Amino acid sequence: LWKDAHSVRMTQGGHGCVKQRTRGWLEQDAIDREPPFMLLSIDRGAMEEGRGGDTKRTTKVRFPRFLEQGAWLQSGTYECVAVICHWGSQASVGHFTAYCSVNQASGEFARFDDGKEPTSSVGWRALEQDDVRRNAQLFLYARTKVST
Repeated sequence: LWKDAHSVRMTQGGHGCVKQRTRGWLEQDAIDREPPFMLLSIDRGAMEEGRGGDTKRTTKVRFPRFLEQGAWLQSGTYECVAVICHWGSQASVGHFTAYCSVNQASGEFARFDDGKEPTSSVGWRALEQDDVRRNAQLFLYARTKVST
């Protein structure tokens, strides 16, 4: 057990992560120098005994439009600019689509599906629908504001 608070610093490509530990418990996990973009991923793959293959977890997830400065963001705000969904019952087989921001001010997104023309713009509410929340896998956030 750790008796005193101390920091463990990990860096990759000039951006770091600071972990504060006290008495063996992880109390804070903060990005030391935040990048201009963050890609967050959900591992939806699951192996189930007796089913002969990998199944996909379809738990609904809630993802915010904005990641605000706070517990682990120290110097700014990020806005979701893309959501990539995997459609299919197995993690290893399926189809991907992407919702990409076309107008950050109004929160408009276009849906991209292989070589097809993007669908007409949809609002953020379309990304909050259950089918998207069950299939969303990757989230791209772009820095919008830097606090000093």
